[in-house]
Amino acid sequence: MAAPLGTLHKQLALAVLDQLEANAEAIARRMALAAREEVEEYAGVVDPAFAAEVLAHASEHVATFVRTSRAGRPPEGEELDFVRSRGAQRARELMPLDALLESYLIGQRTVWEAIVEAAGDSPDGMRAGQELTALTFGYTHAINVAVAEAYLRESNALATEAERSRRDLLDRLLSGGDPGAEEARRAEALGLRSDAEQVVVVARVAGGEEVTRLVVRALARADPERPFVVPRHDEVVAILPVYVRRGPPEIRGALERALETLARTHGVVARAGVSSVCSGLSELARGYGEAGRALRHAGA
Repeated sequence: MAAPLGTLHKQLALAVLDQLEANAEAIARRMALAAREEVEEYAGVVDPAFAAEVLAHASEHVATFVRTSRAGRPPEGEELDFVRSRGAQRARELMPLDALLESYLIGQRTVWEAIVEAAGDSPDGMRAGQELTALTFGYTHAINVAVAEAYLRESNALATEAERSRRDLLDRLLSGGDPGAEEARRAEALGLRSDAEQVVVVARVAGGEEVTRLVVRALARADPERPFVVPRHDEVVAILPVYVRRGPPEIRGALERALETLARTHGVVARAGVSSVCSGLSELARGYGEAGRALRHAGA
């Protein structure tokens, strides 16, 4: 927790905070504009509602900083709910966490600039400005921790839900039969092309849940553009698309490199079987059977 404002300069510091509060709207506009100009993910959004939302959030930051700094402390408890809510929202919108945290650092810089302007260049004013600047660091640390925790919690929940959806879809596809239009739409929504040529990969490794997660990430690296990888029972199933310049030999090479890296970096030795090319969703059950048979003959 930041130290409370020094007694000698407290009145000057409070006067600076009063000025920040009076200029809150202008400071929030500067904060929002800087985020839109400097953070690529913010600049790329053209929806006017997003700009209004960023400005409203910036206003909340100015008000919260002024209120908590008058008490000489960073925000805590329910005071951080507004950034927790924003962290969860940005996770649902798939905005990168580093972009969100960068926008908050820009906010700290903007508030610091406003403090320097309001404090002036007299020795006492500069001292008060230094004490308030220290409070900006405590404030930014508190909000970044809160927003990151909320973002990661929501991201993990979304990932678990998506994994469950992919597993349910895969179970239906592997049960055989001709997938209907609804399953084709669900497949597309989950990152699986319904009309593409693809191969099925089945991998097995001894170990617990953490080891399985390592294998999932390794297989996903074999196709970083559209990975469809599902932990299922005691195995990991991946469906990898065949591109014009990326046929089964290239896919096998990518898998071998991914699993070699896994063995080298984590000491995890996995075996995998790969099917022949499957055309569309209806052939995935056949491909899964082929990959399972190939797995029985696979070396580490």
